[in-house]
Amino acid sequence: MFILLVRYKCKQGCRENFYDAIRKNHIGELSRAEEGCIRYEY
Repeated sequence: MFILLVRYKCKQGCRENFYDAIRKNHIGELSRAEEGCIRYEY
């Protein structure tokens, strides 16, 4: 089993832009749909 812990560091004031980009591009859904993915959060 592999566990990845990734940290994103955004410029001050850009947090919502980051979340919007993740939602718009369906990153969470696509990652959760990958074979073997047990959990994905951001």
